[in-house]
Amino acid sequence: MSETKKCKYCQSEIDKKAKICPNCRKKQGGGILKFVMIGIIVIALIGFLASLNEPTQVANTNNAANQQDTNKSSIDSNTKATANSEETETSEEKEAKDDFVALGSEGQSEDLVLKVNEFGDTDEIVENDFLSYKPDSGKYAIVNITIKNAGKEAVSLTNGYFNLITADGAEYTPTILIGLDNKYISFETINPGLDVTGNLVFEVPSDLKVTDTTLQFSGTGLFSASTNFSLK
Repeated sequence: MSETKKCKYCQSEIDKKAKICPNCRKKQGGGILKFVMIGIIVIALIGFLASLNEPTQVANTNNAANQQDTNKSSIDSNTKATANSEETETSEEKEAKDDFVALGSEGQSEDLVLKVNEFGDTDEIVENDFLSYKPDSGKYAIVNITIKNAGKEAVSLTNGYFNLITADGAEYTPTILIGLDNKYISFETINPGLDVTGNLVFEVPSDLKVTDTTLQFSGTGLFSASTNFSLK
């Protein structure tokens, strides 16, 4: 008796080697082919999905590269801006420094040539055993200057043309001391070719450093430009 199997479609008993069912006339092969086809479809689907994901990865890579370039450009720009700012500040500091006449150097205002010789401070100015001055509060800042008339006419000036100015803009006017033999400038008339040397006295706070101030000469003319002297 020959071996049999059931038809895959009508379930009739047929010869095991039969390729066509004698009852429903349908082919019995194709089992393996079916699995092969399924495998091919699965592989194709995986390939398709992978191809969709690849552009996204490339786009992300490009975006990351572009972001790095942007960050680098931003850093470079900030570095250049900082360098330019430092150069600007250095330039501004240089210009501000050039606006001041150094200690011991001469500065000119119209026909007058001025020079700061020295400076200091004291709590009391003593002329002799009978005459001395003490500030009502604070201390005295003393600036010794030489003023020369380089013009052809006599020039009259008072100590009111001078101010001691702090970095925050506070201004101190000179104090007039009477009866002192030592030269303290109050009112002067200087003839052409001559000069006068004397002290300017300013009453200032006790904690003020004279080196933190500048001496300003406003000039004797109505439209004269100010001349500033460094006290460092």
